[in-house]
Amino acid sequence: MVWKKSFWIIRPLSFGHVATVALFLLCTGCVHTVPFTDAKNHIIPGSIATMETVTIGGISQSIWFRGVTQSNLALILLH
Repeated sequence: MVWKKSFWIIRPLSFGHVATVALFLLCTGCVHTVPFTDAKNHIIPGSIATMETVTIGGISQSIWFRGVTQSNLALILLH
């Protein structure tokens, strides 16, 4: 029955670590967006991948601007 005792010691520590990491990720959120690259990992000319913070209705919001070419519409995500 020794394994049961050690299991209950390890389990709360593991849960605490997972909870700490999850809380950190939740609080920090996404802080950047990865640029579009080609097969050789070079940034595609004319592409846009940026994240800006703006105030909308008195609340700070993050907006992502993403588009592969200027001839196509850009995808804008409001978070």
